[in-house]
Amino acid sequence: MKPADLLAEVGEPPGGGLLVALSGGADSAVAAWIAAKTSTGSVRALHVHHGTK
Repeated sequence: MKPADLLAEVGEPPGGGLLVALSGGADSAVAAWIAAKTSTGSVRALHVHHGTK
């Protein structure tokens, strides 16, 4: 699925801002990158450290 297709399916919240939770893994980094590239509003990232290895 292309990022633009995902955004069209899910939509943006009113106001256009997004908050992406990051665990530090590659998948969450890619999610934040996609949000930043496709969102028309602001994108903020929140790092969540689960304390597991």
